[in-house]
Amino acid sequence: MIVTSRLREVDTLELRKKYPSTRRLLTLWNVVLIGALLVGLTLSLYFQIQKDLERRTYGQLRFQLLEHWDPAPPHREPPPRHSGPDRYLRSPLHLVMPTGRQQKWSDLASVFILVRYYQADLQKTVEMGGPRERPEEHLDEIRSLLSGSNEQAHYIAYNSFEHWLMWAQRVRDEKGRVVGVLEVGMGSKLADDMLSDVASSMGIFGTLAMTVGILAAAGLARYVCTPLESIVKKMQRVSAGDFAARADRQGPFEMQSIAVNFNRMVSELSQVFDSQRRFVADASHELKTPLTSIQTMVELLRDYQQIPTDRRERAFHVIERELLRVNTLVHDMLTLYRLDESNRHPEAVDLGDMMEDLASAYKPMHDNLDMQWEKLSVELVDAAGCERAVRNLLDNALAHTSPPARVSLQLRFQDGGLLIEVRDQGTGIPAEDLPRVTRRFYRSDLSRSRRSGGSGLGLSIVQTWVESNDGRLELESELGHGTLARIFLPQIVRVEGWKSGQLE
Repeated sequence: MIVTSRLREVDTLELRKKYPSTRRLLTLWNVVLIGALLVGLTLSLYFQIQKDLERRTYGQLRFQLLEHWDPAPPHREPPPRHSGPDRYLRSPLHLVMPTGRQQKWSDLASVFILVRYYQADLQKTVEMGGPRERPEEHLDEIRSLLSGSNEQAHYIAYNSFEHWLMWAQRVRDEKGRVVGVLEVGMGSKLADDMLSDVASSMGIFGTLAMTVGILAAAGLARYVCTPLESIVKKMQRVSAGDFAARADRQGPFEMQSIAVNFNRMVSELSQVFDSQRRFVADASHELKTPLTSIQTMVELLRDYQQIPTDRRERAFHVIERELLRVNTLVHDMLTLYRLDESNRHPEAVDLGDMMEDLASAYKPMHDNLDMQWEKLSVELVDAAGCERAVRNLLDNALAHTSPPARVSLQLRFQDGGLLIEVRDQGTGIPAEDLPRVTRRFYRSDLSRSRRSGGSGLGLSIVQTWVESNDGRLELESELGHGTLARIFLPQIVRVEGWKSGQLE
């Protein structure tokens, strides 16, 4: 046992080195998931705010042109509610250069807004507003507007300390000819500072959220894995032979369900092993008595050659009787083994023919037996076990019932199932023994069962066969008034014929 336990520990260590634990995997994946969500949310918020700020800046530049250009552009109405800001910015804006009077560039320019005007030959004639260090010029963008089909364009220009959002708009004369390009721009220093503050705040809150997420992931992994680890430890104890180990019910519903089913499995395994140990011990004890008697008689015949004939005959009778007991015991044990190993495939059985065979076998020897049956053809698991179960019930009833007391057997179809009843007027079974009579090798009256040749397995065979057919065995008994054994099999696959038979 110690060597086996050490081997299990070695196997567990090898598995632990080769594969990560569920707790570690669960914690790692939760942390990765939370981190990915936080990073994705932070980046999406950051870029969304940046995009909104840029859109607002371009909107302010467009609004500046609408308010201060002379003559006023035709599109002075605000954008409709259903139109988005991008659609509003993409809508064309027509600027017309007045003839005969000077445009008021100072109304457009300010400390924060840079104004440039380029004529059709790319000559810059106006540059007002903005800081001293003005952003770089984008003559390629201006040239594209002059020669292309777009009315407006927006782009980014840089100076040494910030980047500028530039809006370029074509300007036409009163006849519709392109005469120049107006460029207005606004610095992004304030927006960049605000974005920096937002990024710092997001970083702080993201770090706090990640810390809380890690703690939550570790707590969740512990909540889920602690019951599982406890069950693993209890399984190791059970594999070492400790069937008293039970898993604690803790954690979520699935873990508690596993614990409940594990405990039920261990209880059933414990009962199976206890049953096997008792079976081996009881079988050894049952075999020991007749074998001892046989050995005694054989030694008597061997050591005393000139014993009287009557004693010799008595010795042979004892040997024959005990061999019969051993044969009966071995046969019953093989029957139980066959029932335990049943493949649970239904077989057809003609109950009418079976009852007629039983009647012809029992009637000549037992005048106090009454039998009534309906001729049914059904499908049962282990068809041969049906006759064996009925025989065992009849043998028990007849062995414990002395004429003129009666024994009756009834077989009929009732409530959608097969009902078999064996009633006797015999000695009965004590109430305290009634729950235990189906145990293997159990006898309510040991000396009487031994005298009658019983093995103590008859009712165990009946119980096992009934359970293999998903039925139930019920026993009712009263000392001095007899016993009623009732078998009910609820599932009848096929029923043929309704002929009745009777033997009284």
